[in-house]
Amino acid sequence: MSSQKLHILFISTAYPGPYQPLEGVFFTDQAQALAKAGHKVGYIAINPVSIKDIFKKGLSGLGKKTEENKGVHTFIFRYPHTPKDTQQPIRKALKKGKVLAEEYLQQYGKPDIVHLHRFEGGLLAVYFKEKYNIPYVVTEHSSRFLNGTLPQNQLTPALKTFSESAENIAVSRAFKEKLESITGKTFTYLPNMVDTEAFSLGKKSKKGFILLSVGNFTPNKRQDLAVHAFANFCKIYPETSLWMIGEGPEKSTVQKLVEELGISDQVQFKGRISREELAQCMKQAHVLLITSKVETFGVVAIEALSSGIPVISTRCGGPESVIKEGESGYFSDANVDAYVQTMLKCKENYGHFTPEELRKKALEEFSSVEIVRKLENIYRKYI
Repeated sequence: MSSQKLHILFISTAYPGPYQPLEGVFFTDQAQALAKAGHKVGYIAINPVSIKDIFKKGLSGLGKKTEENKGVHTFIFRYPHTPKDTQQPIRKALKKGKVLAEEYLQQYGKPDIVHLHRFEGGLLAVYFKEKYNIPYVVTEHSSRFLNGTLPQNQLTPALKTFSESAENIAVSRAFKEKLESITGKTFTYLPNMVDTEAFSLGKKSKKGFILLSVGNFTPNKRQDLAVHAFANFCKIYPETSLWMIGEGPEKSTVQKLVEELGISDQVQFKGRISREELAQCMKQAHVLLITSKVETFGVVAIEALSSGIPVISTRCGGPESVIKEGESGYFSDANVDAYVQTMLKCKENYGHFTPEELRKKALEEFSSVEIVRKLENIYRKYI
């Protein structure tokens, strides 16, 4: 039984593409890793696209697309999203998803199990269960459950999705506890996986000590905290740089703050970069900084550990399942004084962190081989 190859169909409302190259990338990572392990894998994505992204990049990415990506047979439908219509992603996922589902079944046959990523496509997973007697499991990722911003009219379909599923999965321990308290349902902790081939050990930059901040510039990410702390830190360690990766509405505010603090020469804004470019930055950097208010998972922390660098993080949910205090990094309270002191402690104890050991621990828990093994065990319980 353990060697049996399975037919797995992924469903989600997020998929990487021309509008958002990294959207849903953790979901596709799983699908591709399962295909690489020899399983037959399909993917149906009903993907809302913001009007702003369409205005920037045009209409050519909209509509139905099919592709085979690293062994995964993929059907995608992208459509303009009306943000005020919070039921639209759920309606579209069911209506358009049914059409794609019938096409998929005709071409590739009936899957053994459906793996849903994010509850918005849940009614389509329920459709597979009711019409074709195919069980489904669901992995939830949305930080809206953590920060209390889930629209009330989405809670009912979310609860139906979690009630009908064979197993519910959360990507961090803190997220698991929160979802269980909100829904009254049981969740299993299973983290996202990391591309440990791309995020690997490399030669550190010899141009001083490099701190890395990665994420969209939004109020939740609190890059202002990273900048204020860095400004104080580099008074003590002047041969230091801060690389800030990402885009977003708060970027100009953070750039202005950098100028006001007189640290423009030491802060680099690298914009939105590819995963390959991020992996190169990780290889050169010395420490990753996380300053978020809320994170459901925090895959960037695992990417850092896989690259052999420790992490300093606020206690924001996801990183608590990744970082072990003093072994792979440090936690800090979310204020400037505390964060500076934690940065100083990390710098002074930096020799304590061995890149090879950090990477080894990351691989033991978060490598694609380990996550695929755990997913296979979950699927086989219900087939």
